[in-house]
Amino acid sequence: ISSITSVFAPNANAIDDSTLQLQQIPQTFVRKGKNFSYSLNLPPVFTPGNKPLQTHVDEMLFTTSNVSGYSYGITIDPVRINSISQFGTPEEVAARVVGVEVNRDGVFDVTLNSTADVGHGQYQLDYVSSGKRGIKHLVNRVGVDSGMLYVLTVSCKDKDWAVYKDEIESVVKTFSISINEVM
Repeated sequence: ISSITSVFAPNANAIDDSTLQLQQIPQTFVRKGKNFSYSLNLPPVFTPGNKPLQTHVDEMLFTTSNVSGYSYGITIDPVRINSISQFGTPEEVAARVVGVEVNRDGVFDVTLNSTADVGHGQYQLDYVSSGKRGIKHLVNRVGVDSGMLYVLTVSCKDKDWAVYKDEIESVVKTFSISINEVM
């Protein structure tokens, strides 16, 4: 039986709170399992939950009742590589992500806005997905550490993007993946 620990703690220094729309003091969420560990500073109005059907080694979904369609999701899967660059450049990884997204049921179109190597062994992708459930703006942070692929996906309705863009970008910057550094 594997042991997974999750901890929430207030973190007044975590994020420049001038960018936060939904709250005042961010909270740090730390999750550690046998072969993975990560942390993320979130507005406290987001609550953790698990997806009904889990298909990854670990997955968390953070939602808020304050804003419909705004969420942070984290998935972790084993991989046979040691760094995200072994998957390819940010543009090559983005092409794979967009290819998967556009082939999802109900998705009509995906527009890639930007890609970047943000350091710390992570890439960031920004794209818009249009489908029968509406238009969503998504930001992914992807990285590999100790044979595990970490994917942070932030989703909000495209019509809300301008309101939450700064908050999302601030939160995404706090995503830390490393079995040796977290906790």
